[in-house]
Amino acid sequence: MIFVIFFAAFDLVFSFKIDKNGYRGNLRVSFLRLSRVISIEDSKKEEVTESFAVAGRADKSNSATVKKVSSFISVFHDIKFPLLRLMNDTLRAIRFRSFSFNLKWGFSDPAATGITCGFLYAILSIINTRAIHCDYQILPLFDEEKLEMDSKASLRFRFYRFVPGIIRFTTKKTVLKNLWILLRKNY
Repeated sequence: MIFVIFFAAFDLVFSFKIDKNGYRGNLRVSFLRLSRVISIEDSKKEEVTESFAVAGRADKSNSATVKKVSSFISVFHDIKFPLLRLMNDTLRAIRFRSFSFNLKWGFSDPAATGITCGFLYAILSIINTRAIHCDYQILPLFDEEKLEMDSKASLRFRFYRFVPGIIRFTTKKTVLKNLWILLRKNY
């Protein structure tokens, strides 16, 4: 059974939409003519006020979170090239049949909007070379804060195609060293 799961194809079809009313989407996973549909839906979140005591505890936990994030950033800096190689190997293992992505967004800082725009164009160009049908539209808004997204994709993958990239990533000395450092600090 494990052999069949390892070599059989999994088909994923998903659609996801974010707008002012919240987010909603669905995911259909197909494997050997068996199919399962998972729906995700959330209405607009209500704002919750906090008491002073809870806010004080949040400040203390926030400093611990900042320390963890800074340690993860230093680790990411050390393993960025093996991690980029892993992402490239992962994208090669996935076969995109169709991909549609429409995004309209803006942050309070126009520089952050521009940086994310460049990052998104880089990722979407990689997907465009690997997808049979690829359509995307990105509209950055530099003068307002907004997030609207509509995406649809159909892809296929087999688990055995991920193995060489994972082995290549996990056998790098820098990855093993930094993983050991993270485990020692956190546990």
